[in-house]
Order: sequence, then C-alpha cells, then structure tokens
Amino acid sequence: MQNQFEHSELLKEAEVDFSSIQQKSLTNKTIKATYHMLYDTRMLKYVHKDQFTKIRTTYGRFTSHKSLSYLCDKGWLEERTENVYSTADKTLPVLQAKGHNIDILPRTITGKGLINEIQNTESFIKLMKIQYFKALLYPAFGVQKVWLRPDALLVREDEKNRRYKLTFLEIEAQKPDWQNHIEGKKEKYIRLARDIEFYNMWLILATKLGFPQPDISRVKFSVYIIGNISKNFGKGFTFLKEVTIE
Repeated sequence: MQNQFEHSELLKEAEVDFSSIQQKSLTNKTIKATYHMLYDTRMLKYVHKDQFTKIRTTYGRFTSHKSLSYLCDKGWLEERTENVYSTADKTLPVLQAKGHNIDILPRTITGKGLINEIQNTESFIKLMKIQYFKALLYPAFGVQKVWLRPDALLVREDEKNRRYKLTFLEIEAQKPDWQNHIEGKKEKYIRLARDIEFYNMWLILATKLGFPQPDISRVKFSVYIIGNISKNFGKGFTFLKEVTIE
C-alpha cells in the first residue's frame, strides 16, 4: 500500500511539473508527449539537446535549455555532460503508471554520454523510425566475465504476420587495429549463434516484451555493423555506412 501511495504522489508531482513547462494551449497533448520523451530518452540512454527534435519534432515544444534544466532540477532528467541528458530513475514508476513497459528499459545508466555514445544515439534514432520497430535492448553475454557487449539489440515486430526479427548493432568508429577488432567481433557473434546463452537471454527478454515463448530451433539473429568499413562476412552480417529508413 505504501508503494502505491508513493507512486500516486509521484504521479501527481510529475503532472504538476510537466504542466509548468507546456504551452498553455497544448497542455494535455504535450504532457502526454513529455512522458513519451522521457521513455524514449531512457531507451536511447543518452540524448543530446539537439537530438530531441530528431526523435519527434513535437519534443521541441518542451526541450528548450530552460525546460531541460527545470526537469533536471525536479529530478526527472539527469545532465550527464553539458547538453547531454538521460532519464532519471525517479521517472520509471511514473512511466509504468502511464502504461509504458519499463521492464525493457535499461535498469541503470552509468556512462557520461560522451561523443561515441551520442554518435550511437544518432544511429539509434534513425533505427527507431524503421518499419516494425519495437525496441532497443542492451544485453551483454558472459556468466563470469562479459565477453560480448553489443551496442544494442534491435527488435522489430510484424504483428500482422506474428513475426519478429532480432538484429545486433555494432556502431564502429575508426580506431587502432580496426581490422582485427572487426574480425574479433565476427568470431564472437559466430560463437554467440551456437551458445545457449543467446537463447536464455532471449527467453527472458521475449517474456518482458510480451512475446510467446520462443522455439529454440527457430530463434536466429543478424548483425548490422555501421561505420566507414565494409567487408564480406557472409550470411547474417550487413555492413552499413549509415542507417537509412527502410
């Protein structure tokens, strides 16, 4: 009961705070959009001020520097580095109360939103606009020690035909020993395709997404490697210079 009371009070607090940054003629619509903005920001992990309108043009109505600073002061956003924001943990129960699936969102965000993370966000925003987009997830693999941490897992769902597609994302910038680095990633994904850990991971995430229990013999994934590099890794690997809307 105490948790319900606390969440109710938090929801009232959110309504008051979000109302104060809206254009009066658009209050109801933009308050709803503010919840969506906080949800999208959590899914992306880090968003630069200039990227909010790339997610949705309507976010420009309440993501001025003044409004973002206000949301930070009230504890709904956190400014990781200058002009780079993430959604604060305080927001999660409020998003849940508004019908958003917080089980698929990152539970903790510890980075600072540096340039490589913002570049990832730029690609993620484009991927959020492709047909059948469902979610961006952030699994890691390794029981004792992490041996593979994809930049993200893109989930697409074709509800009409009851199908979904899983694509791991690797967003690569030029770095020392790049060739060996990319080859190493290839070997890790080939290993993952044969590893029961992949199925166990997806079993958990599929439940959180509300999907039926997956058939281990039919669950597969592909890999997008995004950046100024191109190789022929064979079936399952696609090299993209940049993300384009499909």
